Amino acid sequence: MTNYPDNVATLGGVVTRIIPMPDRILVEPIESDTKTPGGLVLPDVARERSSQGRVVTVGKNLQDLINRGDILRFEKFAGTDLKIDGKQYKLLRDHEILCIERDSKESV
Repeated sequence: MTNYPDNVATLGGVVTRIIPMPDRILVEPIESDTKTPGGLVLPDVARERSSQGRVVTVGKNLQDLINRGDILRFEKFAGTDLKIDGKQYKLLRDHEILCIERDSKESV
């Protein structure tokens, strides 16, 4: 995988320059499970909205705190939904982020 600068995102296999406003973060939502613990398949309307996502690119005010690839937790209805090249993304404001998940070896 090629490493691009923080404000360059690969969307749909195409390198696209996405520059969020200074206090915003573009994330790719991590979808919830499609099956219950008992093995029942959930239809789309029964699934919960995603409340976590992987960082694609970060506004300049947040680059010291948030890195590409970090997992962010946010409220279910936070952010603005975007569809780019048929793929879903969320554009979040910094105050909508509840926490950052990282490998235990990394520090914030």
